[in-house]
Amino acid sequence: MLTTFAIDDILVTQDYDTCTTTLTATVAPKVTSAFAGVTKLIGCGTGANANNAEVTIANVEGGSGTYEYQFDGLTWTTTNTGWLPAGTHTVSVRNAGSIGCVYSMSVNVPAALAAPVIKNRGFSMRAMVRLF
Repeated sequence: MLTTFAIDDILVTQDYDTCTTTLTATVAPKVTSAFAGVTKLIGCGTGANANNAEVTIANVEGGSGTYEYQFDGLTWTTTNTGWLPAGTHTVSVRNAGSIGCVYSMSVNVPAALAAPVIKNRGFSMRAMVRLF
C-alpha cells in the first residue's frame, strides 16, 4: 500500500508493505521583511477604486525568485499594488508558488480627507491703494 501526502511543500511517501520511507523536501529561503504603505489616498483612484486607497508592498527582503502579494486575505497576485478601503488591513507577501512562509504586515488606510472649503472674500481696490 502506497500513501502520499503533502505538508507545506514537503512530500512524504511511505510504502507500508516494505517499511521504507522516501522523503523529498524543497526548502526555499523565506521572506524576512517587507514594507506596506499607502501610495495614493482615497479619492485619487478612479472608477471602482474611487473610494479606495492604493497600497503598495515594497522593499521585500529574503525569499527567492519572484513574489506574490495578497491584499484581500484570499487572492494572490503578482502585482505589488492593491486598492483598499479605509481601515486597518493585513497584507502579505510570499515566494511565488509557495503555500507557506507568508510574511504578513498591517497597513492603516486613513479615511478620505474632507474637501477644503474655499472662502472668496471680496476686497476693495481703495484699501489696496492706501497700503502704497
